[in-house]
Amino acid sequence: MEARDTRGECFSSDMMPFDYKTFCKQTYNVVRLVAISDTGKLEYGRFTVPSNCVCSYKKRANSSDLDQLSACHL
Repeated sequence: MEARDTRGECFSSDMMPFDYKTFCKQTYNVVRLVAISDTGKLEYGRFTVPSNCVCSYKKRANSSDLDQLSACHL
C-alpha cells in the first residue's frame, strides 16, 4: 500500500471550486491476533492498524458557510 501524507491535499486546487480544499483522512481497522505464551496458553490481542486514506473536502475557513465534510474513497 502506498503511504500518503495525511496533511496534504489529494486533488490539486485547480480541480476544486475556489472555496473548497481537499485533504487525506486516514482510516483504521482493528486486527485481532493470537499468540502462544511461554506456558502454552493462547493470548488474544487487538491492534489498530492504518487501512486506507479517504479523500475528503470542506469549505475553506474564509468561506461564509459552515464547513461541510464529505468523503469519497480513493
